[in-house]
Amino acid sequence: MLTTIVIILVVIIAAVLIYAATRSNDFVVARSAGIKAPAEVIFPLINDFRRWPEWSPFEKLDPEMKRTLSGAESGKGAT
Repeated sequence: MLTTIVIILVVIIAAVLIYAATRSNDFVVARSAGIKAPAEVIFPLINDFRRWPEWSPFEKLDPEMKRTLSGAESGKGAT
């Protein structure tokens, strides 16, 4: 009886491993959020790094955070 249980467990484990070996190695996590506002209202807030503290929830998590802005004020080249 014990041998039968061991053989069944080995077969199940082998089947799981064989199945896992045939799966893709890629792992994708995707998230999305909907914002009920027109793009003309949202885009300027995201495009200009200097305006991020107005909406970013992470600003209050680290009061010691230092921010260095350079380059263009917004858009391409802003850092």
